[in-house]
Amino acid sequence: MSTMIAASLAQILPGGGNVPTLWLGVVGSVVLILAFAVFFVIHQYKRCPSNRILVIYGKVGADRAAKCIHGGGKFVIPLVQDFAYLNLDPLVIEIPLEGALSLNNIRVNVPSTFTVGISTDPVLMNNAAERLLNLDERKVRDQAQDIILGQLRLVIATLSIEEINKDREKFMALINANVAEEINKIGLQLINVNIRDITDASGYIEAIGKRAAAEAINRAKVEVAVQERDGARGEATANREKDVSVAEEAAQTAAAPESSPESPPESTPESLEPDAAEAGSQAVLLSNAEGVRVIQPPASGEASPEVMSVVALDAITYDAQGDVQLSGRARGEFVRVYLDNTPVTSSRIAEDGGWRSELPQVDTGVYTLRIDEVDAQGNVLSRVETPFKREARALLDERNARRKIRAITVQPGNTLWAISRDRYGEGILYVRIFEANRDRIRDPDLIYPGQVFTVPQ
Repeated sequence: MSTMIAASLAQILPGGGNVPTLWLGVVGSVVLILAFAVFFVIHQYKRCPSNRILVIYGKVGADRAAKCIHGGGKFVIPLVQDFAYLNLDPLVIEIPLEGALSLNNIRVNVPSTFTVGISTDPVLMNNAAERLLNLDERKVRDQAQDIILGQLRLVIATLSIEEINKDREKFMALINANVAEEINKIGLQLINVNIRDITDASGYIEAIGKRAAAEAINRAKVEVAVQERDGARGEATANREKDVSVAEEAAQTAAAPESSPESPPESTPESLEPDAAEAGSQAVLLSNAEGVRVIQPPASGEASPEVMSVVALDAITYDAQGDVQLSGRARGEFVRVYLDNTPVTSSRIAEDGGWRSELPQVDTGVYTLRIDEVDAQGNVLSRVETPFKREARALLDERNARRKIRAITVQPGNTLWAISRDRYGEGILYVRIFEANRDRIRDPDLIYPGQVFTVPQ
């Protein structure tokens, strides 16, 4: 190159190109210096890849031990400065923690895996440059493992077994906070925590799990039973509403015109008496000034008074003054009457096997009515019990005053269906009685002997 430059100069300079040797040396030196400078600059400019941190140390500024660069490049001044790289690749650290003491003094095993790496935060990069520069991966891993083990034991010591096992979110939050703070001091950041298992040598955690599983199973069984109960109740309610709706339609279709004003007035409240055509299968009752008594018992195989094995309560009625009257049949000497297991009165059994008794001064309410058949020596031969509702006298007076509506007293064994069948010829028309006595009947399937209902025509 210098020869070519010299030849060019020779052509330019006067004298035919006789150039002194000194000029040739000067030109060659300049070229060499320029080439060296370019090479030097290229060699000392250090570029930083994305997965590394360039650390320039030496004389980098006042009160600074190193200058850390992530990405880009920097010129390194020879003799005054030098450089090295920190690797940003993640480190996976196995933590085989065993026998860590919890808050309730139970030792637990918490095998886990922590993933850490050198941070690109400016402050943490300087920490890493000061403490991890030129250390191999094994030494960095050992330092991090010691710090993580200590902090993990510290976190477990502040929590009970129940908190560790149940509130995993709190457990992980404490681990992240404590471990991250400590490893930041050497320039590392916490990337991920994986708790593989939590066990204890005493089996306490396993017992907690079994208890929780049993509670969940029992709770599920209860919920299933509740749903089945609600379903059955809903189905029954729907069926009842359907029956009532059908009965209402049938009642409207089959309803007869109201009785004319010339119709004879109805009697005072009395027990339901069947038609003569059905007398052979039902009880025949005689109602007169002396009260109500059975003329013919139901033709259901029931024995006559002379050979009866148990006392019978055939009728519960009210007299004109509103007092309760009882009548029935038995074969002993006399009967003793109880209300809620309290003796009230007694009555001798007639020669024909019939008996009759009054219940004076009984307050309004629902009672358990009990009749005991007693022999001459006072021994109880038989007993019968039935719910009994004593109606208010005001209600009885109201029923007596209503001339176009027949009033009946519910007898033992009566149902709305049976009353409707006897009165209207169809049991499904019980809705008429139900609608007329809504203030007295809460449940059509639950009526009490002694209740007085109005029976519309």
